[in-house]
Amino acid sequence: MPQLSPSVSLHFLKAMLAACPRLGITLPATAGAWLQEHPEATRVPLEVQDSIWEEFCAASADPLIGLHLGRDTQPGNLDIVGLLLMSCDDLAQALEMLVDYQQIIGEGGEFFLLRGESIWRLRYESHFHCRARERVEAVFSTLLHLGRWVSGGAFTPDSIHFQHRAAAGTAAYHELLGCRTDFEARENEIVFPAAQAGLPLIQSNPSVTRHLRLLADQMLAGLGSQSLASQVQTLLQKKPAAAKEEVALQLHMSGRHLNRLLADENTSFKLLQDITRRQLAEKALRQADSRMADIAALLGFSDESAFAKAFRRWTGISPGQFREGS
Repeated sequence: MPQLSPSVSLHFLKAMLAACPRLGITLPATAGAWLQEHPEATRVPLEVQDSIWEEFCAASADPLIGLHLGRDTQPGNLDIVGLLLMSCDDLAQALEMLVDYQQIIGEGGEFFLLRGESIWRLRYESHFHCRARERVEAVFSTLLHLGRWVSGGAFTPDSIHFQHRAAAGTAAYHELLGCRTDFEARENEIVFPAAQAGLPLIQSNPSVTRHLRLLADQMLAGLGSQSLASQVQTLLQKKPAAAKEEVALQLHMSGRHLNRLLADENTSFKLLQDITRRQLAEKALRQADSRMADIAALLGFSDESAFAKAFRRWTGISPGQFREGS
């Protein structure tokens, strides 16, 4: 079964190239060669994006170029997802849409939304193999810039945590990000008060949201036909407790071969199973009549205790706390 490599939206690559003159960067003529060779493309292989990021950072003398690129990013640069986020009712809905449709923007990492009683966390797991620091900083700078813009400046996070070391003084980070920044942390995440989840967005439009979500669903389905990871997740949604070998058999390959192909897409069977189980668990917990024991059984856990332990690892809170906050 032929598989295409992980990819990113063409819109983001074009925005990155267009930002170069504004950021004082001159890329080599070869940087845009792939676009010229593939004029009909709508997606860019992640390996092509990797090489352009390498050239982008090498051409810049600024160690915080990722932060500056994020501040230059506009909603339309995030493909249809950026427009969808703008149209949402409040910040919580926008973040949920980001988690649901993040693959459309790019498949270089994954967002997770952890809802606590007083604090929410938007966590990002990077799968980048080159210029990871600059790219993670660009992701977070983009989200802060857009979060403040769509909320009319009302979004004020408590702090940002980065797993990597600082590339400059903390004062420079604070000036560009506008909040406390911690480094060498356990996770990459934005931390903000739970009360801010209800912040209304200035361009909220429910009818536009419904229309754009239909289009986003179609785009996501199209990606699913190209990504092995998406095929695995589709199978796991039907049987979340399935073993790796069982899923591999349905894809007409061995478990070992499945492992190798998923590694090529910068993911793993265990990670995909955890993501799918978490999504199904959150959906079930939002249904008031669902029993904890039934959810645990559906997801393949031996008992409620094992399910609760896994759920806390995924989200940072208990199933009961999640249900109370939903």
